[in-house]
Amino acid sequence: MRQIAIICIAILAGCASPALPPMHDYTLAILTAGLQAETLSDEAVAAAAHGHRAHIESMGADGTLLLAGPFGEPKANDAWSGLYIFDLSDMSAARDLAHRDPAVVAGLFDIELMPWRSDTDLQPMRDALQRSKAAGEPFVPAAYVLAMGEPDQGARAALQTLRQERRVLCAGALGAGHDGQYLTLLKAETVDEARTWLSAADPQIQWELSSLWATALLGDLASQE
Repeated sequence: MRQIAIICIAILAGCASPALPPMHDYTLAILTAGLQAETLSDEAVAAAAHGHRAHIESMGADGTLLLAGPFGEPKANDAWSGLYIFDLSDMSAARDLAHRDPAVVAGLFDIELMPWRSDTDLQPMRDALQRSKAAGEPFVPAAYVLAMGEPDQGARAALQTLRQERRVLCAGALGAGHDGQYLTLLKAETVDEARTWLSAADPQIQWELSSLWATALLGDLASQE
């Protein structure tokens, strides 16, 4: 009986589901057009934009900001201006940091924050960007596509083929008012290209797609899958 029990345990262990990858808790922020955007003078806009860039540099230097970039065209929401991903799971801390942005203070931008549980560690990309900057290398932008799909379980399953093809950079479920939605960054140069990939993977999943510009180093995440 003991031998039979050992054999049964071995069989069950062999049939167990593979371990899920470790998850990483970040805060995602979307910058939108602020209430004062249309009323600010040219001088005020220039000052806010200068402060905005300096704030991004500061957050990137201390490692709090993992990724930042402007949305291109087309995008899911015309009011969207840019994206931050903070290496913070504390929404209050992320909100405080985001609202120190001079462009937010001036009313040029407003900001919406949401928790995001990513299945990809973004710190290697951030570290590579810091090394590149320290070496005096120029910043090289690249085009990507941000996709938000629901339901999140179906969206997650639909990405499996794209993961195998190294087209998924990072992905994970959103929270705080966006429950049930799944967000991914795709290594696609255009929204049309990303739509073709996603439709082929599962035509039943509804995706909102937006063009996003960010560091070319982000594309290296696909090779780490």
